[in-house]
Amino acid sequence: MTEILYKELSYSIIGVAMEVHRKLGPGLKEFKYHQAMLEKFRAAGIHGRSKAKGKLIHNGQFADGFEADFLIEDSIVLERKHLDGSFSAEHFLQIISYQKHWNCLLGMLIDFGKESLVFERVVYTSPNVSIEPQQLFHQQPELPEDLDVFNCICGSLCQLLRVHGLGYRDTTYKSLVRIDLRCHKLMVHSGTATIRIDQTSLGDADLPCFVVNDRSAVRVVALQNELRAADRAIVQTCLKHLGLRWGLLVNFGKNEFQSLYVSIK
Repeated sequence: MTEILYKELSYSIIGVAMEVHRKLGPGLKEFKYHQAMLEKFRAAGIHGRSKAKGKLIHNGQFADGFEADFLIEDSIVLERKHLDGSFSAEHFLQIISYQKHWNCLLGMLIDFGKESLVFERVVYTSPNVSIEPQQLFHQQPELPEDLDVFNCICGSLCQLLRVHGLGYRDTTYKSLVRIDLRCHKLMVHSGTATIRIDQTSLGDADLPCFVVNDRSAVRVVALQNELRAADRAIVQTCLKHLGLRWGLLVNFGKNEFQSLYVSIK
């Protein structure tokens, strides 16, 4: 049988949440449950930071900010919700990012929106990852000016993995990659292109990638179990509309880093 992390503390937290739900009932604004839990934590002698804020800094620049509903005794990240449906993938990605940032093995999602309290424990340990640049991709561009950009991107990705590892959400890694590439004197900007069908312009669109030195499109995803065929197709779409020949797809996954070189004829 798997041992329950922070068994007594997590049971106490659930007990507080159940009492709050029983006394308040569902249907109130989320912050009312937050205020009630904060009061009951104090009464129960459970120490925690309310609306704990954290900043991720890379190379002296702000990469992302985090705000957890509760950081309990520097051990458990707690997020309270009031939902019509079930916990979604977005909620789990959010709390895993918080666990990563505050180095907490245990996260807890609590939903006050149902007739009975709903909660989920989330256990996550950020794995150590070390990859050499030549191990990232099975293919590479042929032109020397493309190869210089490619090698710089590979070195940057490996550096980010060594420094920050896995466990953050995609917006965090997008910011980290942009900062690091710019520190390597590369030009990085959002992928914006004019979309056309036949000879008709449909106007400009922001594509789900960023462009490096006007040579490559890079798409960053995170906490996915695997690279999806849809993500590869999205990179190809970006390349087509941007008029570029090659791009990179990278996944800072839950347990491993995955990467794919994508080209277009």
